[in-house]
Amino acid sequence: MLEDQAFPLGVATGAAIAVDVSVMDALLTPVDGVPPWVYVLDESYDFANSESDLAADEFPGYMPVAIDSLLPDLWPGLQSGLSLMELWATWTYDEEHPVWTDALGF
Repeated sequence: MLEDQAFPLGVATGAAIAVDVSVMDALLTPVDGVPPWVYVLDESYDFANSESDLAADEFPGYMPVAIDSLLPDLWPGLQSGLSLMELWATWTYDEEHPVWTDALGF
C-alpha cells in the first residue's frame, strides 16, 4: 500500500518515466520543431500480454511526452484522475506532432 511507503502524497500517478536509446538520441541530436522528450509508461498496462502489432488508434501503454510538459500539463491531468490512456487520446500523432505536449483544459 502506498501509505506505507516513503512517498509523499501526490506522487502516486500510475505512470512512470522511461528513457531508452531513442530518447537519448533525441536529447543528444535534437530535431527542429521537436521538443526534448521522454517516454511515460502506464503502470497498469499489461505489456507482457499486449499485441506487438497494434493499430494506430490503439493505446500502446506509453507515449512520448515533451519534458517541458511533464509538470505543467501531464501531472495535472493525472492528478485530476485521468489515466494515461485518456491523456493519450487527446493527442493526434503525426510528423508535425511526434510527442505529446498538452491536453485541452490543463
